Amino acid sequence: MVVTAFDALVTSAAAGAMIALACLPLLQYFVLLPYQARRIYRHQKSLHYPVQAAWSDRGYSASSGEVSGTTSWNDFYGWSADARIILFMQSPVFFQMLPRRALSDEQAERLFADLERSGLKRL
Repeated sequence: MVVTAFDALVTSAAAGAMIALACLPLLQYFVLLPYQARRIYRHQKSLHYPVQAAWSDRGYSASSGEVSGTTSWNDFYGWSADARIILFMQSPVFFQMLPRRALSDEQAERLFADLERSGLKRL
């Protein structure tokens, strides 16, 4: 049997499914991720405290509330920075954030120089 015509219902359903599938990443990025971030922030009380950060040629230290810790530069996967934030990546999905606005220009330059000297990969 040779099919010579498309069934409009099947064609419409297939087109709708393809459009919905193409929109899933947008839904995740613009709706689900912001929702998850707000929910995690609401539930994780340790994120509500101010953070004090420091670094040296050996690593990065941060403390807030009742939590403090130091991570050696060697224990990080890499780092990334833009005009708003600096990320210290412990894995591709686990990181510590440092807002650029928390640093003076001189401090940011010194941090970047320490990161370069540490040999940590810029992502």
